[in-house]
Amino acid sequence: MDAEIADPAIVQPVLLRRATRPDMAALVRLYGQLMAAHDAPVDDAAAAAKIGARLDVGFTAILFERGEAVLGTAMWREMGDHVMLSTFVIAEGHRGRGLGTLLFARLVAESIGPDRPIRLEADGAPALGFWRAQGFVPFGTALRRDGSGDPA
Repeated sequence: MDAEIADPAIVQPVLLRRATRPDMAALVRLYGQLMAAHDAPVDDAAAAAKIGARLDVGFTAILFERGEAVLGTAMWREMGDHVMLSTFVIAEGHRGRGLGTLLFARLVAESIGPDRPIRLEADGAPALGFWRAQGFVPFGTALRRDGSGDPA
């Protein structure tokens, strides 16, 4: 085993399981951790509403589990010629040890499909570095309007 990968989850079986409504508490907790890492905390009710709405319109959510421990989650939507990955988060306490790289590879191999193009949005140096290490390259240009009505 690579000495840099020190997470015990790597040497124990990790289950990739489709998440359902009864898993909402785990999904909300992980989504909250993701948003807090981006300095955009969200309350549990708002997170549950957003996740529920995504599940209602056809997003697929997967939980990464080892025994009773939830190690992370991924959520995506089929978009015809590609998959739009909206969420990929490894639980606090399991980050920075190579687990995300291994679980993303398993997600692609076992759930999304290795030949499917994947698109995602990432911001912040850690996220950009992680996704570039997974083989992602810049694609297009993202624009945003803040909704204030002021075009300037």
